[in-house]
Amino acid sequence: SERTRISGTAADLLNSVAPRLADRFDPLIPVFLPALLQLCARTNKVALKRAQKTLLLICAYCRLPSSLLPFFREAAKDKVPSLRAVAVECTLALVNGMGVNGSEKDQERLGRRGVPDAVEAILRSGATDASVEVRSLSKKLFGAYMASMPERVEA
Repeated sequence: SERTRISGTAADLLNSVAPRLADRFDPLIPVFLPALLQLCARTNKVALKRAQKTLLLICAYCRLPSSLLPFFREAAKDKVPSLRAVAVECTLALVNGMGVNGSEKDQERLGRRGVPDAVEAILRSGATDASVEVRSLSKKLFGAYMASMPERVEA
């Protein structure tokens, strides 16, 4: 449909702009993320996959967990399973981007910005989710979280 083509063009624009802006994409997050997350809640698979790809690209290249996670935390509570799955998958991409070898100073900075708390909230909601896909992604997220922040995970 016409709307799908228009949203596709906008997603393509974000796909090319976000990696180049990197962390300077931060002020644009409140503008674009809600719309992308709304697309992930739609039944149109083309729009959903396109928005998912864009969100993952933003997570991979912009590396702004403290700005992105509040949106994913809310999306992880949504009633639409596809949106919950995308939220957990994007959180996984962010946690993987934080890296296993992040310095202690980086870990402290992320802790002060509430990143671990947001990830843990997403993990809690995803671990008991009705959707198999969300639970599976949550399991992967937990593994990545254990690797990147072992001091936050109880033995």
